[in-house]
Amino acid sequence: MTDRSEPTGLTASSTKLRTMSQRRQVHQTSTRVMSILMIVIGIVLLVRTLIAGGGALATGILLGLLFVAAGAARLYLQFRGP
Repeated sequence: MTDRSEPTGLTASSTKLRTMSQRRQVHQTSTRVMSILMIVIGIVLLVRTLIAGGGALATGILLGLLFVAAGAARLYLQFRGP
């Protein structure tokens, strides 16, 4: 009788590939979510600073622009591919 508790070579490698694929999918999804969140935070910073009467070089404007740029750059690089 064979012991079925230990996977064979083919099954072990396919399981490992499937696990790697799932991890890659989780990584891609989390990168998208974080990038969109960065863009939203940047827009909120911009709007709040403008409502409060911030000038062109206000800290909120600069940080908001940087957050939007960083989030957009992350999305662009992810969709561009390897």
